[in-house]
Amino acid sequence: AANFPPAGVTVLATNLNTIKVDPIDGATTVTIPFKAIDNAGQESSNTSTASLPFTAPLSISGNVFDDGNGTKLKDGTGSAENYTAADITAVLLNGTGQVIGTAPIDALGNYNLANVPAGNYTVKIIKTPTTPLVLNATIPTAADVLPTNFVVTGENVGNTAAGIDAVADRTVSVKVTTANVTGINFGIEQLPTAVGATATSQTNPGGTMAVSVPPALFTNSTDPDGTVTNYKITAFPANATSITIGATTYTAANFPPAGVTVPATALNTIKVDPIDGATTVTIPFKAIDNAGQESSNTSTASLPFGAALKPELLLVKRITAINGSSSNPNDNTPLNQFVDDTTSPKAAEDNNPNWPTGSLIGAINGGAVKTGNTIEYTIYMLSSGNTPAKNVLVCDRVPADSVFKPDGYANGRGILFNIGGISSQITNVPDNDAGQYFSPGSNPAGTYPNINCGGPNTNGAIVIKVGDLTNATTPTTPNSFSFFKFRAVVK
Repeated sequence: AANFPPAGVTVLATNLNTIKVDPIDGATTVTIPFKAIDNAGQESSNTSTASLPFTAPLSISGNVFDDGNGTKLKDGTGSAENYTAADITAVLLNGTGQVIGTAPIDALGNYNLANVPAGNYTVKIIKTPTTPLVLNATIPTAADVLPTNFVVTGENVGNTAAGIDAVADRTVSVKVTTANVTGINFGIEQLPTAVGATATSQTNPGGTMAVSVPPALFTNSTDPDGTVTNYKITAFPANATSITIGATTYTAANFPPAGVTVPATALNTIKVDPIDGATTVTIPFKAIDNAGQESSNTSTASLPFGAALKPELLLVKRITAINGSSSNPNDNTPLNQFVDDTTSPKAAEDNNPNWPTGSLIGAINGGAVKTGNTIEYTIYMLSSGNTPAKNVLVCDRVPADSVFKPDGYANGRGILFNIGGISSQITNVPDNDAGQYFSPGSNPAGTYPNINCGGPNTNGAIVIKVGDLTNATTPTTPNSFSFFKFRAVVK
């Protein structure tokens, strides 16, 4: 306008095709006034106009919202935005999937793709790439993603249920004709994170006993934009024989390959039966939020079990002297060497590593004996279980073809008892000491109802009230070892 000649500009008819105009922005009509000039050089008396109408450029706009409740609608019940606006870009693709425009997402999730000619397009959302997208090229595969731990829940047009896409794939097809297209919306949400825990160790109940699984082993799981409403146990637990969820019990054979989903309100119905012994049951699981989205990670709920408490007493019987006591200098046949049992059904018991060093001396077979020989028997005891042996009672019958020697260690004292390294000579009669001799035919069970002497008392029996023995963990564990002795004369 500043330099257009006041007298106008004459254009030959052959040069009309060289005329161009730059319209002002927006919807407008450019009008060019002109006169016609004939071949005699005369101008027309009137002025006419050449008119070029222009419409405003069209746009596609919409919203990217945090769909924490999974409705696929921006309905006000989802959480506030949980992503940085700069993290997401709206991309306009043409019919061949090439990028023809991009637009950032603002702090409220809004975007606007401007200057869009009429045509058919696809709008897609991606994580804002570190390297700008190249126009007229496809989106690189590495850039065609959402921010870490986000997923798309769905797309909708116009924020109505009728406008929800059937497939949640971060894309919406758009047709542009003569008006701006609005309401092209995308729901996204952040995935939950499964966080497991480990229960306090407990004693393995053994057998087929099921143990309740504390809900707290699952409930540390989190969801940044909603709540964790369900947990999916993804596989049969390790080191378990069964898992019960509600009223259904599963084994490794019938556990569903797709896993079992447990509502958060039903976590207290889970029980497991651990395999026997010291073990840890591990239950793999994913967290599921109120949008129905599973965590990308799998965590574990762990239940450690110690071996079942099992008191155990090892008994080893040896012949420790013939013709007297191995502690008496007048004995002529002391048997004071360790002899390994390699043939009896309990042969391995004398090889337990926790027997005190130097114990278990004596012979398994004393060899030939004669009538009148005195034979000393020693019964060694070791608490070999994983818990103390309580209220131990031991009964040993006098061997056949021999007679109990009532004064074997002193007058009226036919039993020698040692516990804690302290020996005492025990009377044969019922009193306050630890032992008693029962003559042939008398029943020890009459005094000790739970005693087991291995058969009827046909030749005399000795009962020792050992008391409590600590379970041995080393050869020097205090109060884990005891023994008693008695003597019998060969008939």
